Amino acid sequence: MSTRSSHRFSWTAAAAALLVAALWAQPAAATPPEHVLERVFSFSYRLPVASGQTLYVTEHLTIRSLFREPARAVIFLTGPTFRGDFWSIPVEGYDAPAMAARRGFFAFTVDYIGVGESYRPEDGSQVSYLTQAAAVRKLIDFVRLAPWIDSVDLVGEGAYGTATAAAFADDPERVRSITLSGVTYRNFSPLVLPFFSPEFEAFLRSRPNGYWEPDTFLQTLAFTPVQEVRDYVLATQPGSYPTGPGLQFWDFPLPIVDAAGAAVPALVLRGQLDPFPAPGDSEELVADWGAGATLVVIAGGHHVPRIEAPEIAGRYFDELFGFLDP
Repeated sequence: MSTRSSHRFSWTAAAAALLVAALWAQPAAATPPEHVLERVFSFSYRLPVASGQTLYVTEHLTIRSLFREPARAVIFLTGPTFRGDFWSIPVEGYDAPAMAARRGFFAFTVDYIGVGESYRPEDGSQVSYLTQAAAVRKLIDFVRLAPWIDSVDLVGEGAYGTATAAAFADDPERVRSITLSGVTYRNFSPLVLPFFSPEFEAFLRSRPNGYWEPDTFLQTLAFTPVQEVRDYVLATQPGSYPTGPGLQFWDFPLPIVDAAGAAVPALVLRGQLDPFPAPGDSEELVADWGAGATLVVIAGGHHVPRIEAPEIAGRYFDELFGFLDP
């Protein structure tokens, strides 16, 4: 067995064998029933990314994931003040990794470095999207140790998740495609510029050890009418987060995304009412994208359409999976 495949193959094969044995230990049938194929299994682990540093990863898969040809893998990357499970909202129509797994993907979410169960640097003000990209590269390479996975799809959300995903736009060996949701390319809208005030910068730079406890979750949920979604986010996402991502506005001037250097295709998803990108900003990103990009505007959507009303979230996921898995 090749060096590339031996490490991951050992435990993936074992997991597959256990899943198959458990699921087929029921009345015999010529083929497994549909509900068995769609049952989602999730497990978490800490992936070493540097000496003494680990990335907390949760993997989601189904029997379809194990037998799909060619195999597919997708990594979901969220905004800076959320854990990886912000993607895994356990409400019908809102659980992105489960939707992907039922389509036959291996789906991954991560707690960023400095967040949740991942390694916590001493100084959170020095954490940036570059920190996360280095860790995500380790995860991509780990996923690609499987002999049947050549490249992965990345889905980035918000300025931070999209910057992290776009760091791989010039790497077609590792990455098959990139989705950029809620991205600002060159110019923020005047509507949000007052948020990035000198007072807010001073507040972030003054936080002990470079960590803070954001209180912006109700703003994020402002257009979320589904109470189960609201309850889940408010129960799981508050906590301590690095200040470095917030300082990105001052420390990493736009554009962060090197659109012209892109070598993999992209989907740009923007809520029609997203207040962050300036008018025409998304269109400019698509025009500059070196490997071809498509812009889809989600009617009635705001900055995070996937957690909004069911019809808006449904349109978001229809467009996302129409791109990833047409």
